[in-house]
Amino acid sequence: MWCEKPAALSLAELDRMAAAEGAGGPYLSVVYQQRFGSGAGHLRALGGALGRPMLALCQTTWHRGEEYYSVPYRGKWATEGGGTTVLHGVHQMDLMLSVFGDWAEVRAMAGRLDRPIETEDVSLAMVRFENGAMGSVVTSVLSPREESYLRFDFADATVELRHLYGYGNADWTSTSPLWSPPEDVPQQPRHPARPAAGTPTSAASARRPRARTPGGPWSSSPACTPPPSPAARCCGRRSPRTARSTTGSTAALKRSSPPVSPEPEGAPGPPPKHPR
Repeated sequence: MWCEKPAALSLAELDRMAAAEGAGGPYLSVVYQQRFGSGAGHLRALGGALGRPMLALCQTTWHRGEEYYSVPYRGKWATEGGGTTVLHGVHQMDLMLSVFGDWAEVRAMAGRLDRPIETEDVSLAMVRFENGAMGSVVTSVLSPREESYLRFDFADATVELRHLYGYGNADWTSTSPLWSPPEDVPQQPRHPARPAAGTPTSAASARRPRARTPGGPWSSSPACTPPPSPAARCCGRRSPRTARSTTGSTAALKRSSPPVSPEPEGAPGPPPKHPR
């Protein structure tokens, strides 16, 4: 089964879906494509060459206005299961987790500050990873200047990614002389053109990932044997566990899926009809 995010509207429902999987199928796959670009793969392949992981910054500051939320199913708990955290920020979080590994502790706050919706339009989190590194996660649909930003600070280097809905090698920078991706496989097709700075937009497309192969370079989780077929699992079984909060409440969160290493890129799929 191939699902868009979120795969389910509750953890109990997701657990039942995961329990139906078997070693030879059926499989549950969720579309988290950000980890499959060549820049992300190169960062994971560097392993410990950049030194011990220290700090991660994960920022998904997008803009979604009244027209976006006029679609009947959007912004409702019953039909989307959450707000901007699980629908927009989750892609950057998944890429971050594929590099630094699972988190052990999350303290978060979510709020509905402006949009006429049931779910949150802003969320903030402080996280501690199982490897001891720390991180900050910000997700918003209230930001006129849109940006997707990731920063990874290691003992010997900083690696940064600035983009919007998809990236190529040119969107990555690093202080390390080791940074040199061997190929430029964009995370998605490089069209449509990136909007001008300061221009709110809902245009988005997604390159579909292929298969799941667990085991990340800075993770304390054990590596697993890759599946025999590219049609097997991708992106892990669980999304980051998020609090059902529509006001400024706090909650402890935990993600239980293992980090993943990239499979060779396949042909891009069609862009989604309705961008998230």
